[in-house]
Amino acid sequence: MNQKRQKEVGIKKQRNYALDIEKLTFRRALMSKQAKTLTAQEIRRVLDYVATRKHSERNRAMLLTMYYAGLRVKECAALRYDDVVDAEGKIRAEIRLTPEQTKGSKAGTVFVSDKLRKELQVYVKSVPPNALTDKLVELQRKVSHYLQPILSHRFLNNLA
Repeated sequence: MNQKRQKEVGIKKQRNYALDIEKLTFRRALMSKQAKTLTAQEIRRVLDYVATRKHSERNRAMLLTMYYAGLRVKECAALRYDDVVDAEGKIRAEIRLTPEQTKGSKAGTVFVSDKLRKELQVYVKSVPPNALTDKLVELQRKVSHYLQPILSHRFLNNLA
């Protein structure tokens, strides 16, 4: 009988240990503020979808700028050609964001990867600016904090 009791206690401890691990993992997931990102396969699906729609060059440039540089919708929409292109017409190695362009009203610097530089060069060639102060991507609506969740929701629904 003593062995049976010891076995039950051992099983109970294992269950409690498993529950404790589950609680810690679940709590950590709730506390985590890490943003969810798209996988390479999901990006390919989105790019395939974008290619079939109106304004595909603009949308591809916006999507890849946000993905590769980690920009928010508002920050991407606020970019101007002179933020991205230097006086010689080449894509800059880093993009400097002014406080007006960012969420927390704090200036920042975004480094441009080689992949993003190539994509932006293609976009700038296909959609040349009238002046360097023109917006990089011309949107049909003003991007507000009310519109951002709607855009994200529609975007994700179109993927499904």
